[in-house]
Amino acid sequence: MPKKTIGRREIIEALSREEGLTAPQSSEVLESVLETMTSGLVKEGQMKLSSFGVFDVLSKNARIARNPKTKEEVMIGPRKSISFRPSQLLKDQTEG
Repeated sequence: MPKKTIGRREIIEALSREEGLTAPQSSEVLESVLETMTSGLVKEGQMKLSSFGVFDVLSKNARIARNPKTKEEVMIGPRKSISFRPSQLLKDQTEG
């Protein structure tokens, strides 16, 4: 399985090639989509993309962690994290 990261540039190039947009137009579309996704997560705490998956904002409690090298205990404060659950369709597409 290839381990190549798909970056913004590759998405912009694909939009340009497949939709006939210029690179600046493709960049605007991508930035708009990412901004909409981000604001949805911030405002609602969840974002669903049909046939793709669900992004959730999780609240994690403070906890004690341990440095594996020194065995020293360190307190990690409360924080937010984002989880992703793929749709069944996405799971099926990536299995084969």
